[in-house]
Amino acid sequence: MDSNSESVNNTDNIKEILDEVHYSENINECRKKEVLIYENEYKISKNEAYEGLKNSGMIKTVGTRFVIYTVILLLAIAGFVVAYVIKNNINDLIFAFISLAVLVIIWFVPHFSLNKLAKVNANGNVIKFKVYDSSLQIFCNKNSWYIPLDNSNRMKLCKNVIVIKRIKDNQLFVIPLRAIESDKTETVIEVLKKGTLTLGNN
Repeated sequence: MDSNSESVNNTDNIKEILDEVHYSENINECRKKEVLIYENEYKISKNEAYEGLKNSGMIKTVGTRFVIYTVILLLAIAGFVVAYVIKNNINDLIFAFISLAVLVIIWFVPHFSLNKLAKVNANGNVIKFKVYDSSLQIFCNKNSWYIPLDNSNRMKLCKNVIVIKRIKDNQLFVIPLRAIESDKTETVIEVLKKGTLTLGNN
């Protein structure tokens, strides 16, 4: 019984290895057939990194929920101030200040966090990117990332940058628009949009 069980396990392991090799060969074969659309390199600035992070939805500074929280707190502050004026109860004034403090926190703390992250990411490293007809490839130092343009990932076009989010590991990539030649911008954006879904902030 033990011998037969071990034999079955070995057979299953071999099958898994062969399947993985076959899958890798298919991926590599697909990459060989890809058509290069555009390539370039850049060093991201702090402002570009900040814009990308802000629009990635990683830290909430915009979006429906953020607006709702702000409106609720503003109404609460107004209500407590009116109640204090009418009743002259110090507790109402205290609650108004507490609500104001919470409002300040939800508005400014995220910006401080984003500013810190942007500074870390704007470290002067040269980032190279290649846009193919069916993938985006990013290279930095000795690392590389492969982002299939098969509608499994997300993209957002911002004022100065393109934000790409690889869903399988939540990896974020920010490409400055200045890194794309003006006569190629429309083509590159069209390829990226066609192969991704929209990245939202809600």
